[in-house]
Amino acid sequence: MSISPLRMFQPLCRLVSALARPRRLVALFLCFGLATGTELAFLVPIGQVADEPCQMARADGLLYGQLLGHRVIDPLQHHVSSAVTNNAAVVRIWQLMLENGEGNKRVSQAQMAQARAVRWSGRTTLMDCPNTVAYFPALFLPATIGLGAGWLAGLSPWRTVLLGRVLMLAAFLAMGAAALALARWGHALLFAMLMLPMTVSLAASFNVDGQMIGAAALAAALLTSDPEREPARRWLAAALLVLMIMTKPPYMPLLFIGLLPLAQPRWRAVLARLSLLAVPSLVWLGVAHHVSAAPIYHVAPYHPGPLWPGRHDLWLTTIDPAAGLRSLIAHPLAVALLPLHALAANAPLYLREAIGTLGWLSVILPRWDYQGWSLALLVALLGTMLAGPADRRSAGDAGFAALLVLGGVLAMMLAVYLSWTYTGYDRIDGIQGRYFLVILPFLLFLRPGPGWRPGTVASRQAIETLAALPAAVMALANLAVLPQILARIFY
Repeated sequence: MSISPLRMFQPLCRLVSALARPRRLVALFLCFGLATGTELAFLVPIGQVADEPCQMARADGLLYGQLLGHRVIDPLQHHVSSAVTNNAAVVRIWQLMLENGEGNKRVSQAQMAQARAVRWSGRTTLMDCPNTVAYFPALFLPATIGLGAGWLAGLSPWRTVLLGRVLMLAAFLAMGAAALALARWGHALLFAMLMLPMTVSLAASFNVDGQMIGAAALAAALLTSDPEREPARRWLAAALLVLMIMTKPPYMPLLFIGLLPLAQPRWRAVLARLSLLAVPSLVWLGVAHHVSAAPIYHVAPYHPGPLWPGRHDLWLTTIDPAAGLRSLIAHPLAVALLPLHALAANAPLYLREAIGTLGWLSVILPRWDYQGWSLALLVALLGTMLAGPADRRSAGDAGFAALLVLGGVLAMMLAVYLSWTYTGYDRIDGIQGRYFLVILPFLLFLRPGPGWRPGTVASRQAIETLAALPAAVMALANLAVLPQILARIFY
């Protein structure tokens, strides 16, 4: 008696179908995310995540009513900077952890003992944070609540700071779980992106980029809903995007992904409403620029670069966005050429940083980790392209989404040019791979037309489950390996 080849695979198909449920992927995400995130929150020294001291200062400053911060004059270098009021005990903790400098610096037992022994004194100090003072405060609230609750509960400053990290992780896990539960498709890509070592590292710190990534994943998941049957989800996604854009305005093009599918009724009315939602971000940016923002100051003077339209024998000591904008206006082709050149020259570096160059871009993971996560992301993306449901979305929708994603990438890179690159230089300095993670969830909408996908719900779920398996394997591996790497580097 012959056996059909298809019947031979039926047990495997039934197993995959049994696992292919969003709630099971949510449970897997919560297990891995909580375990790995807790490891990172407690093992990485306070302040040893990129930009964490300034982000912590922003969160702590909210307890003192510092919604925007204010400009101050540096008493030593006599330049204008942006600062917020902070509790001296909180500042002292990360200063002790960074006594040996940023990067792969071991923390001695004496430093740890000093940090744990810090006590509340009631004193405040000004913390210079020019690169975060203009961020909208909403996404810092979990950390602020943790700092305030720890102080009210009588916890030591050390435990209070750790509580701030834990609540940031909890907020991220809640948004990630909601994204996986509510998405109509794209579970594999969302799961892989949310479980990247860099994502979890940011989520388990005071760095607001972790909350940005979680909010982006949830917004993208909500936007997979039907605009006619579930309009409330679409406007909740728009609200999340507004919070993200008020924190970092260059991601504004992503707001208009809410126009998809283009075949939805009242398209022009939706466009008008989304355009109005962009106004608060512009107002916040203008107020922050007027009240507290200050140019980045550099101790060593420098001459402007070749794109500068004025005199080249000038000595500059700051990075002035207005001067950088003059350079771009004088060379309009540079608006496209500078980002494209940076991507062509540094794409492998950006990918490695997005996967996980932890600490102050100094904790390098094993080579197999980067290779495994690159494969996991590719498989997850292919699964998303194949397994989306057949609906009214067309190839034109995919093209429109691609333009918005590209616009977000270009705007983010040009913002780094204006705010961080020496005036008039013909390159972009300061781009980090984690900046692309906020955009990654919106690759969900680049999927081709409905003719590419299988017809049944079970088959689509099976494809997405299989596409998420490499990411699950890598997440399990990192759960075992990351503590060893962190212990070797920092302790």
